[in-house]
Amino acid sequence: MHSLRRDCLDKLLEDNKEYFRGKILDLGGKKEGKRGNFDISKYSSEVTYLNTDKSTCPDINSSAENIPVEDNTFDCVVATELLEYISDPKVVMEEVYRVMKVDGHALISVPLLHPIHGDYSYDKLRFTQGYLQALSNEIGFKEYEIQVMGSVGSVLFDILKVSFGYAGNSSLRGVFSYILFIFKPFFRLLDKMTENQKQFINTGYFLVLKK
Repeated sequence: MHSLRRDCLDKLLEDNKEYFRGKILDLGGKKEGKRGNFDISKYSSEVTYLNTDKSTCPDINSSAENIPVEDNTFDCVVATELLEYISDPKVVMEEVYRVMKVDGHALISVPLLHPIHGDYSYDKLRFTQGYLQALSNEIGFKEYEIQVMGSVGSVLFDILKVSFGYAGNSSLRGVFSYILFIFKPFFRLLDKMTENQKQFINTGYFLVLKK
């Protein structure tokens, strides 16, 4: 069962598939063992995967803080659920900008009110809209759009999902997870009912940036 945040991310990627053309760099993406339902390789045959985890079969086994490619190489750079693992996100954002072609786009997602990931020892940061706006301006992107991901329903659902999942140790967590799955439509409805609160209560943000 996916989190509502993951469902939202898959939909946002689908909604922005127009940018998946030409040469694409997926930072932290997995060629093997993808987490969500969205598969970027369906839209382009020129996807380069960069990851430090060799088990994901990356094309480039490297950190996103020092991308070993030339300037102005890619038409699109994707970095979903990556920056929270980086001690200094500005360094990665500068690298994203560097390797993008002029008029290229970057698609980035980051969490805010979302549980610490299962690989908790590597999960370092959470982000606000104000910080993302300031960082985008500082790096020099000439256009950017920041979309809010979820509202009260998504925040509550995803907390409960983790509580009944990797954070819990109850022998009944499978039962609790099934019950939560049954009530997933209710949490979607709660998101719609609290649409006016998502500026303050949300799971994170999705950015579309243009160089």
